[in-house]
Amino acid sequence: MRWSVLLVLAAVAAAGSAACARHESLPADAVRITVTDDGFDPALVAVARGRPVTLVFTRRSDHTCATDVVFANGGPHVDLPLGEAVRVDLPPLAGDTLTYACGMAMYQGKIIAK
Repeated sequence: MRWSVLLVLAAVAAAGSAACARHESLPADAVRITVTDDGFDPALVAVARGRPVTLVFTRRSDHTCATDVVFANGGPHVDLPLGEAVRVDLPPLAGDTLTYACGMAMYQGKIIAK
């Protein structure tokens, strides 16, 4: 009985550590973008010039082709699982605007540095 209690406590501790890793704290200026039937919301985002950018995408619809996001100019290509918040950390923008789209380029968005 004592061993089973220790095993249960070890499993709970491991699960708690994994949950904390998934829910890291976000910067105060993180931008949340929701993926809906109509695409990215908001589709236009303004960020501070010269600062790294943290985006958090959450796909809320399974009736859209926007199951991933592809950034222009060699940026990352990121899968967007349904119902999961996906963090994307970007370096400071090289120019004034960075565009992104779904894999089929039907839905698009822009990040503008000001």
